[in-house]
Amino acid sequence: VTKVKIRGISLAPTITITREASKAETIVGDEILFSVKLSNTGGLARNMTYLETLPKEFVVTETDGLRLVPDRAAWAGQLAEGESVSFSYKLKALSAFDGGMVASLSYNHGARVKAVYSSKQALKVAPAVVLYAGIGSATALVGERNNITVNVTNRLFETAVMAPLEVVFDPGIKVTSRPYEFKAVTPWSYVWNGEVPRVYNQTT
Repeated sequence: VTKVKIRGISLAPTITITREASKAETIVGDEILFSVKLSNTGGLARNMTYLETLPKEFVVTETDGLRLVPDRAAWAGQLAEGESVSFSYKLKALSAFDGGMVASLSYNHGARVKAVYSSKQALKVAPAVVLYAGIGSATALVGERNNITVNVTNRLFETAVMAPLEVVFDPGIKVTSRPYEFKAVTPWSYVWNGEVPRVYNQTT
């Protein structure tokens, strides 16, 4: 009798995610490119699903290697031993954001579903136009003068056309002088309309 010994070897998938963002800080309206590479150095990984669900402050505007879906980046497929796949997606910042984003990758390992996660990508999105108003002295005696400073900073890459900026004072305060650009609506209300060039501060 000839005996044959059969030994089965189970080679589990070994999955890595390489994910990079083109920038960590930007402004509202700008775009960030995410480049992703999925690699498998182990056995066959089936039913793979890469998913990054976006915060409401972002929207997908462009993809390469993925189907375009506005609120997420998703890829599905499989990788044999030694295989890798690369894709990218571009996000547009819709509003200010300060936080982190993590993507997940699930796959079948035998009858089980396993998951791995990307490193956390910190992102900070600043408002494109920043308005600051300050007062020279927080307290003043009756009859004393005080100064009000209004500063508008434009971080856009183009001139910002501003909506009307209105400054309203309590009726007990008398305005003795004002910048020419501010037009009086009432003795206590002043409005400014104008443009702020790119990367420029307008102080009045």
